Amino acid sequence: TSQDAQISLGGGIRMGSDSAHFESSLVNAARLQGAARLTATLDALALHDRGPYLTKAGSSWADNRRAHLAKVAADARHDAAKLSFGLGRFASARELNTATLEANPYDESAWQLRMRISGALGDVSAVLDAFRGCERALAELGTTPSRRTRTLLEDLRA
Repeated sequence: TSQDAQISLGGGIRMGSDSAHFESSLVNAARLQGAARLTATLDALALHDRGPYLTKAGSSWADNRRAHLAKVAADARHDAAKLSFGLGRFASARELNTATLEANPYDESAWQLRMRISGALGDVSAVLDAFRGCERALAELGTTPSRRTRTLLEDLRA
């Protein structure tokens, strides 16, 4: 049976799994609000950031699990960046957003957040740089920024 990210093997033997603990910690964090949610999300990300999942395992199952955990971590990091931004913690938001974009430079919503962070810091030049970064990334996919992103640029430059 599984409980609290541990597996009971019978005979009183229980094993823990960092990856299961990471995912269950994110589920618990999602139940919280504001600063408490941010702290819990960052704590969960610290578990993931200890290192890659089963680094010596070369099976397709382990590869798929590593990819899944990386995606979950990237999504959680983006959520933490949005929470930090909402709490007015712009330096933290920028750091988390940078990590999000490093993991997935094609995430337009992460570029939008980069633009908002730069705007909140009063750096109009960085707003434009973020928009251009978004343009370059999306051009690699054969597309352009959405109307929402272009409107955000106009609003932040006004």
